[in-house]
Amino acid sequence: MKFKKSKKILFIFFLFISIILISELAANLFEKKTNLPVKCFKKEFKNGFMHTPNSTCLFRTNFWNITYQINSQGLRDVEYQPNKRIDTFRIAIVGDSFVEGVGVEVEDTFAKKLEARLNQSKGDHNYEVLNAGTAAYSPLLEYLVLKNTVLKYNPDLVILVFEPINFLDENHYQNLTSYTENGEPTSVLPHLPSHIIDYILNLDTNPQKSRNKNLNFIHNFKLTSFARGLISSQSNNQSSFKSALTPNNQSQESVQKSLLRIKNLLLNNEIEFQIVTLPIKEQLENPQLHETFDSILKFGEKEKVPVLDLTTDLQKTNWQDLYIKGDLHLNEKGHEFIAEKLSLYLNLPN
Repeated sequence: MKFKKSKKILFIFFLFISIILISELAANLFEKKTNLPVKCFKKEFKNGFMHTPNSTCLFRTNFWNITYQINSQGLRDVEYQPNKRIDTFRIAIVGDSFVEGVGVEVEDTFAKKLEARLNQSKGDHNYEVLNAGTAAYSPLLEYLVLKNTVLKYNPDLVILVFEPINFLDENHYQNLTSYTENGEPTSVLPHLPSHIIDYILNLDTNPQKSRNKNLNFIHNFKLTSFARGLISSQSNNQSSFKSALTPNNQSQESVQKSLLRIKNLLLNNEIEFQIVTLPIKEQLENPQLHETFDSILKFGEKEKVPVLDLTTDLQKTNWQDLYIKGDLHLNEKGHEFIAEKLSLYLNLPN
């Protein structure tokens, strides 16, 4: 009797171990593997880096599974012809990964949602909204992409979306930029800030692969934003995070110089200019961080450039539902929210 009882206990023990092993095996077999869209980005002498024209990449993490499709001019968008119809009002939106749409399909970005909203009206105009956002860009690189690429599309309005990480990135790129004698930026070395690389290493389910220096360009240039890697990492990144939300005079001045270049470039080409400030979660959670955009608002007032600060609008809603859980980027609902606010704010021809 005792033997049968021992045998039963042994059977249950091995059954329990077998279940654990099978579960582990299943988890390994069906675990979502990370796939970074590295081939959809390339080094480029003028801009430092840009999207690879006519490329398609899968971008898969534990948080999303999307596709990057890049058009012939290096924009994450459909193909547009430089010459537009006479009844077309064309808008180009520049910015970083929040505009590019990390975590959502291109049709779910606020650029395309805004385009759809504007064309729902029965006015005389056809609206086209170009997504000219590129992950890891700041106003300095946005000036270059406007000058070298976006102006070819003859936009009537350029919207620049600014979020606080741009202060950090702007300082980084200033040190990598070549200028003419007149102070005109000409090119940027393709090297990304450390917090961006940390973010990508945290996205990768196999960090050792990303740390392999033999991957050269993948090691030195990765997709960006700030998100999970920045908040979950240690003291070095926490210091960078704090400086992004409380920008110093140098970073504010650097950003304002680039914004002024953009304003003059667009003014000389008779293109309207609109700035939109987009807060990240920490700003919405902490009232003391609401002053992060003060220098941008003052710039707009001084230079007579309209600035739409979305902080108050986001605070009035359930903003926690507008961001990808575990990440700082907007989800589809968040992009829809931004598109709605822009459609109501912009004073566009009927």
